[in-house]
Amino acid sequence: MYSTFIFQSSGLSFSLLLIFWGVKMLLGSVGISNQNAAVFSDSNYKFDGKTNEYSVVFGKGVLDLRNSFVDKNQKISVNSVFGSYIIRINDSIPVIIISNVAFGSIKTPDDNDSSFGKYTFKSSNYNENSPHIIVDANVVFGSLKVSRE
Repeated sequence: MYSTFIFQSSGLSFSLLLIFWGVKMLLGSVGISNQNAAVFSDSNYKFDGKTNEYSVVFGKGVLDLRNSFVDKNQKISVNSVFGSYIIRINDSIPVIIISNVAFGSIKTPDDNDSSFGKYTFKSSNYNENSPHIIVDANVVFGSLKVSRE
């Protein structure tokens, strides 16, 4: 009888812990974010030329490429899984974005709106023979918007 009480108490404690965690997650107070990844949170990143992968899972990320210094080809990876990502570019930074999407959405400044498959966007000053940024973007059940600002 005593062991049944302990089992029921621990089951009740575990259930209450799960409910507490679920409520905190819904209210947005549970999240993990670091210099290149966000899980259950929102994060803003500026490309520093060193970090080569940025990810969002169940959150929102903004990657700013507008003030990037491009003296050689630089490849970065952007991943959005059940989240949303915005990549900010301008006409002074040569960039090519190779996107793969499955059950999501990718919108680019050239009015492309893909929901499945592969699409490549090139900025107006992109030149294959000049230094540029290569973005490998992967979206699964999420969204990615490339915003020219």
